[in-house]
Amino acid sequence: MPLTTKVMFQTGIQASTKIDFPSGITLSHSKVIFITEFDKDTRTWVVVTENTPFHPVNYKWSDQPGDTGTVTIDGHKFDVLNTLTCGFELASHTFYLDTQIPVRKGENGWFFVVAHIVKFPSDYSSTCLTGKTVILEVNAERREQLSIAHSSCHLSALALNKCTSKFWSKECQKDSLANYNLDQLAIQKSQIKLEESNDFYRLGKSLKKKGFDTVAFFSQILDIEICINKQLAEWLKLDSPIKIEPQEAKIDDHRVWTCQLQDGLAKIPCGGTHVKHLKQILSINVSLEVMSNEPEFVMYTTVKPRS
Repeated sequence: MPLTTKVMFQTGIQASTKIDFPSGITLSHSKVIFITEFDKDTRTWVVVTENTPFHPVNYKWSDQPGDTGTVTIDGHKFDVLNTLTCGFELASHTFYLDTQIPVRKGENGWFFVVAHIVKFPSDYSSTCLTGKTVILEVNAERREQLSIAHSSCHLSALALNKCTSKFWSKECQKDSLANYNLDQLAIQKSQIKLEESNDFYRLGKSLKKKGFDTVAFFSQILDIEICINKQLAEWLKLDSPIKIEPQEAKIDDHRVWTCQLQDGLAKIPCGGTHVKHLKQILSINVSLEVMSNEPEFVMYTTVKPRS
């Protein structure tokens, strides 16, 4: 059952949360506009602010974990254990948390807000926080490790598309670099971790009907892995910035990752966090592993940051 409230407008929630993290910000001041208990046993609360530098896990595609960090209230610092997305339905004044949200972002009649899961001590009264200005500070080291993994994950996906274009016999969806978009068409799950990512793909019957030669792909998978790593090494020689656009946005706005490569301007829809420049990445290594229940495979991406 969803967490619910009947006093949404009294809390000051009049719009979706303004997010500061697309520009790389990890510290912000903001006003608390809503608070409700998350878990009584663990003394954790949902704290919503007008704006935030915290990146929440995406409730539809949970690839990048939510940020952790601290919130400082009246000089007292408390741990933010996780960051989630919440949806408010205006008509019913119903509050939905994370995977409980039944609609997509942008749905009419809904606000979307960032929920900081904050742990308070048993002797602390958290019920009078609405209206207070607080300091929100993300764990910057952890954020950087997730961001470099996410940027590298996108580069690996683009390299996978380029190195597998020869296996298509029919016209179908292409990526921003004009390569057939195997990543988008076959991906089942993505996991962004600290300086690494795991992407899971299935090359099923629907892909074969679109013209993809799965037999040739699996027979040449070692050559594809070599091709991907060579392409990544070439891209990392570039002096190119990485951007999330727009940098000023609300949590339910559409955002796009961009990076100029030799092949053109790469664009991938993305709501996550990223490094600001290719020069921050020293190396990326990809390995492809065929799963026991072929036609599935995993692309493991590990990254080394530049000191």
